[in-house]
Amino acid sequence: MGASAIRQSGRTVLVIAFCVFLTTSPVAGIGLSSPSDTAQQSAVTDATAGQTDFTDVNASELEGSGTPSDPYNISNVSELQAMEDELDAHYELVSDIDASNTSTWKSGNGFAPIGDDSREFVGTLDGNGYNIDQLSINRSSTSRVGLFGRTDNATIRDVTLTEANITGHKRVGALVGYSHQTTVHGASATGHVSGNESVGGLLGYNNGHNSLVTQSTANANVTATFRMVGSLVGGNDGNATIRQSTATGSVDGGDLAGGLTGLNDDNSTILNTYATTNVNGSSSIGGLVGVNIRNGTIHKSYATGSVSGSGNSIGGLVGNNINSSVTASYWNTQTTGQSQSGGEATALTTANMTGEAAESNMSALAFGDVWETQPDDYPALAWQLPQQGGEDGAPGPDLVVDGEADGDDEYATIQNGIDNASEGDIVEVRPGTYEEPIDVSKNISLIAPGGANITNSSAVPAAYGTAESQQGLQIEGPATPQIAGFRLINWTVGVDATSSEGDWTVLDTQVRGAEDGIVAENASGAWAIERSLIADS
Repeated sequence: MGASAIRQSGRTVLVIAFCVFLTTSPVAGIGLSSPSDTAQQSAVTDATAGQTDFTDVNASELEGSGTPSDPYNISNVSELQAMEDELDAHYELVSDIDASNTSTWKSGNGFAPIGDDSREFVGTLDGNGYNIDQLSINRSSTSRVGLFGRTDNATIRDVTLTEANITGHKRVGALVGYSHQTTVHGASATGHVSGNESVGGLLGYNNGHNSLVTQSTANANVTATFRMVGSLVGGNDGNATIRQSTATGSVDGGDLAGGLTGLNDDNSTILNTYATTNVNGSSSIGGLVGVNIRNGTIHKSYATGSVSGSGNSIGGLVGNNINSSVTASYWNTQTTGQSQSGGEATALTTANMTGEAAESNMSALAFGDVWETQPDDYPALAWQLPQQGGEDGAPGPDLVVDGEADGDDEYATIQNGIDNASEGDIVEVRPGTYEEPIDVSKNISLIAPGGANITNSSAVPAAYGTAESQQGLQIEGPATPQIAGFRLINWTVGVDATSSEGDWTVLDTQVRGAEDGIVAENASGAWAIERSLIADS
């Protein structure tokens, strides 16, 4: 951190950034036989042939240096494709990406997956909460297909793929085809994903010790013509973990089909998850998991989507449980259409599982910590919901900012939400990019549970600050706001609390590309900065 990261008088401030360190440990696959794979590796060659609206960019031409402290910046889909040039580099998205023209690339084959069996992606990608919209890959004879074909000891976080259209052969997912010993955090995907085997809405195959999917979601229509298919992950194998993640949409496959994942195998773990996916297949079909086998663990999870199959081992939560553990988990007999499930899961009804009734009927879930009840709805994971005000956990957000202002107490801009808030209100900002400066002079909670970007642009009003001084977030007077979950990008000053008098708090916030990350000169209150990152400042 440079000397200009935090500028203040008479105090020392510590900003802590967390890093994930992964170690390599070979793990064998599940060893199931399958039809002949005509193309085992992703083709990452000649990405420019036969395509339109494409500019060939080399990773070395990107802004940044590709290091952890100065990652390469990706602002468009051609730059996204450039990740194939340096597979061990560090990258970050700096804007939403329109990938709709990838449907015309390479004579209709689309985007070339990053990494394959001979050249895995081993770097990092921080999506910074931005979206990649309408990514198209059409490679039905290719395996390891997704934005990333194959990763190994990589880290991918905070990226969303919307309306993806992905087709491959084996190990196919919108984000990663084959994720080996890789951490995926805060990722989500919507759209259509199809293939023959090991097909998932987010990841095709999650494999290996230290392979982790956490706080991630998928809402996808996923199809596998042969087997092993799930709305979030196709197969979870070899000491891999899926934790605090969810899935919805639809799954249609042969054998081993599940609302979350088709397979949980070889000491792998599924913990604190749920699926509302509608699942259809042949044999070993489950609302959450198709087959749980070889010391697999499923704990504190539930399923509610419809489940149907033409063969054997059809279950509300788990289709087939073999020498494995299913505990503290539940399924809805009414909505799944299934009266039985593999493992020691508990059968409940809609009335049992919704609203306040869930807390007593699903008591194995850690309510008030990992899980929260919802009025007239199924339990949600706490990270999905706004921070709760009060010890009883009852109040949610008082105002919502979602960029559209399409309902009562909903606002299009953050500042409009703040201006309309009363003292003590919770203002929740939904994920997205907001090109506006923010001024807070009230005692409110301004939170972005799913992350939100506050970005400088030419639209910044001249009256707010000069070209020499533009503040992303300004805290004024005796106000004591709590601010959490934002990314402030490309401001002269990320957070300006000069001469503030209140006991304000900034949590879980990133400042990037600022001349001064946080300025608190002459601030007299008992202010605090926790779990926040300042980079490129």
